[in-house]
Amino acid sequence: IRQAIKALKVKDIVLFECKLIQGTEPPEGAASVLQQKRATQLVRARSTTESAFDDVMQVRVSLGVRLAYDVETEAKVVFEVEADFVVDYECVSELTVDAATAFSEINSVHIVWPFWRQHVFDMVARARLPQIEVPLLSGTRL
Repeated sequence: IRQAIKALKVKDIVLFECKLIQGTEPPEGAASVLQQKRATQLVRARSTTESAFDDVMQVRVSLGVRLAYDVETEAKVVFEVEADFVVDYECVSELTVDAATAFSEINSVHIVWPFWRQHVFDMVARARLPQIEVPLLSGTRL
């Protein structure tokens, strides 16, 4: 990871894809559960070798949150918000794929998280859905 920290500079963060699905309102007194999704995918761009990046690295960060109820029997969705962000990094020195992969799983989510929180807040407010708070990112290390 230290090799990647020295080799990479963030160039851009792009909202690549997003969706909002409205479901059904929970019955009076039903307990709601907030469920989250998080995944990263390393994307090779302008790489000249199979084992290293030499110019640009992209990471796709897929995030999601849904409010559901009756999750013990069959989850009924109140709403769901998902988004994919692409983080573009400039490689200022050579970087191995192993180092890039380890780095992308931690750092890319960390970089995108404030944009994700704002995106959820905006989407939920515009759709007049029950307001939720996406928690601060925790449990990661650099």
